[in-house]
Amino acid sequence: MEKLTRTDLNKLANLCKAGYYEARAVAASADATGLEKALANHEAEYMVSLLEKIDRITNSGAKRVEITVS
Repeated sequence: MEKLTRTDLNKLANLCKAGYYEARAVAASADATGLEKALANHEAEYMVSLLEKIDRITNSGAKRVEITVS
């Protein structure tokens, strides 16, 4: 079994935030192609989704969380 501390979860959340801001910068760039902007928008949406999940886990009072891989 792998263990993640709240500090680990906060680090993951910060990585998601950084990825989100980088993707938004690419999407807003005048130099980016249409494909690059579309991919950056997709990545930003994915980072938001991950960040929301991590925040729900971090802010819960749960001592254990079950993760299902499908």
